[in-house]
Formats: sequence, structure tokens, C-alpha cells
Amino acid sequence: MPEGKVKWFNIEKGFGLVAPDGDELPDLFLHWSQLPETSKNVRGKREVSAEQRVQFELVRDNKGPQAKNVVLLGTNSQSTSSTN
Repeated sequence: MPEGKVKWFNIEKGFGLVAPDGDELPDLFLHWSQLPETSKNVRGKREVSAEQRVQFELVRDNKGPQAKNVVLLGTNSQSTSSTN
């Protein structure tokens, strides 16, 4: 599965962008529903921090490229959101 890092994630809106490793893929849309259950914060909402390393499945649909079935990598899996 491809890997990359979260560019930003807005917990209030429930989405963000993932920057895949390498230059061959564009930034990918990331919806909160694709984050693991373990990424819930104290309010019960799933979130992820900017710069968090992730692994994902790349899906292309009519809305563009998206990161699906996201797995948090590394020691930064206790998340805090970064809002834009």
C-alpha cells in the first residue's frame, strides 16, 4: 500500500489532504470515515494530525483521487488536529 503524510486535517469539517510519497501522485482527499476507530479524540471524533505518516489505498472516483482505509504509522498515532 502507498504511504504519505497528512498535509492538514480540519476536524470541524471532517476532511483533509494527504501528500503521497514521491512525485507521481497528486494530493489525496481524506475523509474522517477513512480513519481508523483508534484515532478518536476525547470528544469521540476521528482525527489525525498534520505531518502524521499514513498508509492508504488509493481510490479514483468521480470526485477525484482519495485515500481510503487509512492506517496511521509511526509513533505519532496519538492525534491532535490541525485546522485550516
